[in-house]
Amino acid sequence: MSNFERFIANPMQKGAFENDNVNFLRSELKLKKALADGESSAEQSGWLSAADLRKKF
Repeated sequence: MSNFERFIANPMQKGAFENDNVNFLRSELKLKKALADGESSAEQSGWLSAADLRKKF
């Protein structure tokens, strides 16, 4: 049994891990949305092309 499996076998640790994982995934989705919104805004204002913005990230 791996360390991770032992860690997850404890219900309290498993719950904490799942909550942290959900929070991480939510933050990733927010970041992707913010980047997409920023790209759209920059493109609409004409000061930066979407291709230029993609190169930065």
